[in-house]
Amino acid sequence: MARAVPRMAIWTRSLKANGLIYRPLRVCRINWARGSAMTRIRIEDVWPLSPLQEGLLFHAGHDERARDVYVEQRVLDLAAPLEPDVLRASWQAMLDRHASLRAGFRQPAGAPRLVQVIVAGAVLPWREIDLSGRPTADARAEAERLAEDERERGFDVATPPLLRLVLIRMSGTRYRLLVTMHHIVLDGWSLPILFREVSQVYAAGGDASVLPPVAPYRDYLAWLERQDRDAARAAWAGALAGVAEPTLVAPVAPGTESVPPRHVVEALGAETAGALREVARLHGLTPNTLVQGAWGLAIGALTGRRDVVFGATVSGRPADLPGVERMLGLFINTLPVRVTLDPARTVLDVLTEVQARQIGLMDHQHLGLSDIRRAAGPGATFDTILVYENSCAKPKPPRTPRNPGLEGRRRRQRRRGALPAHPGRPPGRRHVAAPRLPPGPVRRVRRPHDPGPARPGAAAVRRRPGRPGRRGRGAVARGAAAGGGGVERHGSSGAGRVVGGVVRGVCGAGAGCGGGGRGRCGVDVWGVERSR
Repeated sequence: MARAVPRMAIWTRSLKANGLIYRPLRVCRINWARGSAMTRIRIEDVWPLSPLQEGLLFHAGHDERARDVYVEQRVLDLAAPLEPDVLRASWQAMLDRHASLRAGFRQPAGAPRLVQVIVAGAVLPWREIDLSGRPTADARAEAERLAEDERERGFDVATPPLLRLVLIRMSGTRYRLLVTMHHIVLDGWSLPILFREVSQVYAAGGDASVLPPVAPYRDYLAWLERQDRDAARAAWAGALAGVAEPTLVAPVAPGTESVPPRHVVEALGAETAGALREVARLHGLTPNTLVQGAWGLAIGALTGRRDVVFGATVSGRPADLPGVERMLGLFINTLPVRVTLDPARTVLDVLTEVQARQIGLMDHQHLGLSDIRRAAGPGATFDTILVYENSCAKPKPPRTPRNPGLEGRRRRQRRRGALPAHPGRPPGRRHVAAPRLPPGPVRRVRRPHDPGPARPGAAAVRRRPGRPGRRGRGAVARGAAAGGGGVERHGSSGAGRVVGGVVRGVCGAGAGCGGGGRGRCGVDVWGVERSR
């Protein structure tokens, strides 16, 4: 990691959010790239970190030799005619426009914590490669190799920008654009905004003045500074009171190397998705609450516990912050969700409690998981997360000479990592399972899992908890038709049948697959049948 010279005393800013005073230089010398000569740069600003940025840097600093699973890549196939110079200028305009894309992460001399240093005048890393003279198969193979090299290359998080592009000419009519970035500067909400703005600037011939005034990420960090962290710590400590130990589905030895996750995608189907929405509506619940309840029941079945905690990713974008929907940066946060499984209570009672607890914590979702764990103890530690996406995708615009496919049209998304890290888990661990439900009429469960040593293959993951089978899907639909009413833990109607049906399908046990460990629980996380 490159180091800045230690004399940093040009001006002073107080960053109350971190309780620190930093004295950064407006101008300093840093190593701009690995192996390059020392280059003089200008520092525009110094910001504190968001909660998840702290978590990502915690894991990056824990083992610098481990591969970085938070390097992401978008691969876009673009149609000719294309103007590479205009495209490059459009991406450079994004760097100039959004200070968050020019952030490097370092620890100033004498400061106890890292900060993000915003560099002025950052130059976009850009390469152009022509493969149009090669046979089609060779060109495709070389493009794949180049994409893999870009992912393996990673980033030095102290050296901005943490974004680089490679434009490959595949033939006389086709291009491929490799957009490689680090997750620490962008979240999933930010990516459509970025690509949309690039598309608009490209359509204007590289003129960024067509865009509205930027909504700066700095405003969000200032909002964080104004929040009552003591009240948030107290709220989380109360919400997790009584959970004395971590909820670990698959404990691993300390120091286990992190590896890129693989993904198993399962389509729930329109019938199941519709049933979930209908039962949620009937009982005043959100579909997210139903899914969280089902996941909590599955975790309870796997661990044999009646009080479980897993992680959930929240958008982190406060509704009262003007322009937050247009900001680029890392806003998301991973937070604990507690599900208490009492055999004497109905599933509807459990779901209602989950939703009420979540509503009560909404004003405190800004607190980082490391702070939550310090306030609540080891019960805030977990190794599974659930991501429920609730956003609307805009229609894809038609391709034109001024829109060769930059916005909304991508060949595929390559991700080195999709399992969010956090400092509330033992160092070196990654989540072993992370079901992800995107928005849309037909729900798809995208299940990243850790395929490290002794981990299951895709077939085992399809069998393990988290996958609603045919039996579960049918029960969900029948439950929706039955409506509400009193339900037992795995009752025969309403919400009980929805959640119970999902869990029975997940566990493959048909019945009796509840928390507390009674009866056979199907297949465990490694694909080995066991009795509790």
